[in-house]
Amino acid sequence: MQNLQKQLAQTSVRWGYPHPFLTVESLTGQKEVWRLTGYQSSSEQKKVAQSLETNVVVRLALGRIEDQIRVLAGSPATIVATFCGGKRDGHTWRMGRGHYLVIANLAPHEEGRGAAYRTPTGVRYWISAARTRQSAEAHAAEANPRANVFAVRPAWGMPALEWTRHDPGFWNSSPVVKRAAVGRMAAGAR
Repeated sequence: MQNLQKQLAQTSVRWGYPHPFLTVESLTGQKEVWRLTGYQSSSEQKKVAQSLETNVVVRLALGRIEDQIRVLAGSPATIVATFCGGKRDGHTWRMGRGHYLVIANLAPHEEGRGAAYRTPTGVRYWISAARTRQSAEAHAAEANPRANVFAVRPAWGMPALEWTRHDPGFWNSSPVVKRAAVGRMAAGAR
C-alpha cells in the first residue's frame, strides 16, 4: 500500500495534477489514509475538476493506481468539508503545517481545539497540528475520545511550494521537492 501511495504522488507530479494535496496516515484508530486538498473557494474546486476532466493522461495514470488501491483497501470515501473557523490556542492547523495531525469527529454540541470543518450533512471535524507524535498523542488524549493521530507522509503527497519552504527538511522525500531539486541541478549544469 505504501508503494502505491508513493506511485500516486509521483504520477501526480509527473503528469501535472492541478492542485497540491496532503496525504496523512492514521496511527491510532481505524487504519486509514486521507488525501486532503484545501481549496480557497468552490470555484477553485470546480476549476481543478474541469482541468482533470480534460487531462486524460493524468486521469488514466492515476486511475490505474487508484484501482489497485481499491483492490487492497476498498472504495475510498470522498468527504467535502468547508472551513468554519478555529480556536487560536496554539493548535490551530494550517494546511501543510505539522508533522502529525489530530483529527476529531465531534458531535454538534462539542467544541474542539484546532481548525473546524463542516460537511454539508453537518458532520464536524476539528484538525490540529503537532510537531511530534508524543505531542499529538497527548493532545488527542485530552481532546476527545474520538480523536485520532495521523502522520503526514511527505512522499505520498504533492505539497504546495509554500509548505516546503516552511519546513524543507521534513518535505525532502516529496516528489515535488525531488523534481525541483533535479530542475535546479540541471539549470546549474548549463
